Amino acid sequence: MTSTISGEGKTFVAINLGGILALSNKKVLIIDTDLRRPKMSITFNNLNDFGLSNYLLGECNIEQCIKGTEINNLFYFPAGSLPEYPNELLTSSKMDELLENLKKYYDIIILDTPPIGLISDTTKFVLLADTTVYVFRSEYSKKEFIVNLEKLKQELNPKEIIIVLNGFNDKFIKQSKYGKYGYEYKYDIYGYYTDNEEKQSNTKKSMKKYFNYFYKKNK
Repeated sequence: MTSTISGEGKTFVAINLGGILALSNKKVLIIDTDLRRPKMSITFNNLNDFGLSNYLLGECNIEQCIKGTEINNLFYFPAGSLPEYPNELLTSSKMDELLENLKKYYDIIILDTPPIGLISDTTKFVLLADTTVYVFRSEYSKKEFIVNLEKLKQELNPKEIIIVLNGFNDKFIKQSKYGKYGYEYKYDIYGYYTDNEEKQSNTKKSMKKYFNYFYKKNK
């Protein structure tokens, strides 16, 4: 889960996507890998005590880091304390071992990474991920950010890219064109895009179910 810059809503989207999948009977873990500006603990209204950085530094075990949420099957792994050299921790072999270990216990792992347009840490996770979710925010993200996405596709060749357009209502235009750059992406009410139509349909149904639940809960 990444974006071009901070403020486009990738953490919000990561948590909502995690909730959708958890409500679809998947055991989901969200890991906050932004060791410079972590937001996960604030969003979940919890203390950012032990977390990813502490585990990678050998200060705690996995069980001390993983937190539960109000949604059944949804868990999160906070960033922990701010380390001096975050890039070294994220690119370490211990990080690779952690992910391999966690795959044994969770159906889906969502990595909430730093913005790829600002921090190089995210590059590693794009290469590792089965799917890269790239978040744009309506009336906030610049048109030029599409070029960053195209650059990511060419240089890193991710296995799959899903684009999420965050922060728009149901009156949003169905089709967006990005001027002189000539790129065209189609969105529906949930801002979801993929080449796999069957996957798109199933995800839309899950998203609708989750947002109805989320709306009623917070009414």
